[in-house]
Amino acid sequence: MSSREQQIFSQLDEIREAWSGLLSQLGEGLPLNSLFESAKSDEAVGQCRLLKCLDSMPGARKVDNRRFMSGHGIDERIRLVDMSDSQIDLVLEAYDV
Repeated sequence: MSSREQQIFSQLDEIREAWSGLLSQLGEGLPLNSLFESAKSDEAVGQCRLLKCLDSMPGARKVDNRRFMSGHGIDERIRLVDMSDSQIDLVLEAYDV
């Protein structure tokens, strides 16, 4: 394996670890507004998909999350960094307690 490939794999491992920690924090009750703030400043967090984040929240029901996103015209594959302010507001209004 070349040094370039090793570097890429190392970066991917770092991103996976960041996502794992983020999803764990969401499962422990991290507020969504904190998630969106982190997504603005941390590239790894910003690349995480909204649906994966919603599904990791306490009491989350995958079918309900998909219905919410579909009902509001939010693509299931949208990444946090790609969300508009109005989409963020919709999610915060529906999910943030």
